[in-house]
Amino acid sequence: MVVDVSNQWPSSGAGSLHTGYESNDETWDLHIVGNHAKFLTQAWSFPTGASISAQPTVVDDVAYVGNSAGTVTALDVQNSEPLWTFAAGSPVDSTVAVTDGLVVFGTTSGSIDAISQSSGVLVWRTAASSGVESSPSVADGTIFVGSDNGTVYALDQATGVVDWQARMAGAVAGSPTVDPAAGLVVVGDSSGAISALHQADGSSAWSVATGGAVTATPTIVNGLVYVGSQTGTVFALHEATGAQAWTYATGGAVSAAGAYWASTNDGPPAYVVGNANGDLDFLAVATGKLDRLINQGDSPVTGVTCADDWAVASLADGLVFSDKFGGEITWAYQGTAPSSPVTLQDGVSYLAGQDGAVRAFTVPGVQIP
Repeated sequence: MVVDVSNQWPSSGAGSLHTGYESNDETWDLHIVGNHAKFLTQAWSFPTGASISAQPTVVDDVAYVGNSAGTVTALDVQNSEPLWTFAAGSPVDSTVAVTDGLVVFGTTSGSIDAISQSSGVLVWRTAASSGVESSPSVADGTIFVGSDNGTVYALDQATGVVDWQARMAGAVAGSPTVDPAAGLVVVGDSSGAISALHQADGSSAWSVATGGAVTATPTIVNGLVYVGSQTGTVFALHEATGAQAWTYATGGAVSAAGAYWASTNDGPPAYVVGNANGDLDFLAVATGKLDRLINQGDSPVTGVTCADDWAVASLADGLVFSDKFGGEITWAYQGTAPSSPVTLQDGVSYLAGQDGAVRAFTVPGVQIP
């Protein structure tokens, strides 16, 4: 059996809106197996040589990932063979963005690099005023990325020239969320603010105080901005004005991005978010009402990814587990402290961890397309 629906996962959160949702693949929803331990099997593992904090990016049958040694690697997803490596010179904690033949990422030493997607050769490098742990977003030929001193940059994709920059009140660890239809860039920062900037020039559109640091990347769906803060509160804000639609107190600090979840047979859409207590909350996108809560231990949730009828959570202790059928745990894998979400693409689950390995998991009998 071969699954090929020609999907892409080009950047953190699956695109500039950071939905974290694979909408075109029903592989996991349609797969039913009596033994949950065999729901997915490992297809391959590749050691990059140093710990990985970022989410793998997968485009055109190639997986891209950076590590703490500053190495960015391109892997053939069929067999995990490396196609090229690039030495950035300092740790790459951000998830790379792939766009128009370029692989773009930030470094902790304070640069934003673009290398050739086909060869791994440096195309341009732009100096930032501080380290860049934020993952780049791409929209309308522009790269948007935050930095440790709170500066948000908009760079010309082709040249790396800075089109504009705006200073937030605190460090920007998450990825800027860009909605070209609204012309807005939404970011959270360590001062506790969620801010919307005009995409064209970086000027302020609105800002909302959350009361605690915002390290999570916002998600935008149908005109609402969803994001959690270190206070443990999840906010749903109207994208146009910043006005509050609803809030929900999870009971534990939220440091990682949530994801949009939809189901064909198990209820209305939800925003799925985890907290420091290990809780995974499914919140109705329209009202914030808790639909269900799953807990697999006290370890903080470090990432969430969703597909149709399926949600996958990563925990700080290395456990990765999936939910299906309204609260049933269908798969669990004990890895090594993943700091980022799983990537779901073309029926394959890609996982990176602190042991420096990138792993691919498939439904038994399904080939990697």
